Amino acid sequence: MNEHSSGRVTFEWRGQFDSSEVNALHAEAFRHPVLEDDWRSQVERHSLGWVCARDNRELVGFVNVPWDGGTHAFISDTIVAANARRQGIGTQLVAIAAAEARAAGCDTLTSMTTCVPSTSTPAASGPVMQD
Repeated sequence: MNEHSSGRVTFEWRGQFDSSEVNALHAEAFRHPVLEDDWRSQVERHSLGWVCARDNRELVGFVNVPWDGGTHAFISDTIVAANARRQGIGTQLVAIAAAEARAAGCDTLTSMTTCVPSTSTPAASGPVMQD
């Protein structure tokens, strides 16, 4: 696990989390009831990794990086708690995910976006971000 810090928020590649924490963040971000998905099992089975952002001990951000097992990874489920938005946390989550995908040998990183009212953006695909 690689740990990064930005002010009081820490970021950790393949960081520890409880599925209930991600379920709560996901429900808030995508405006649905809190589910009981087993995020831990899902990411361990299907993902190259994920990034957790914590403010002290509180999970305030998460991004999942599923992959094809080769050179193509995806940015999925980028979520930041409402009280932590507009601080660059989402940008840092994606930057760390891209750097770790690149370090793992991925040459393509595709952003998978979900349309949410008034916050939707088009999906993008292309070479892994360069420094």
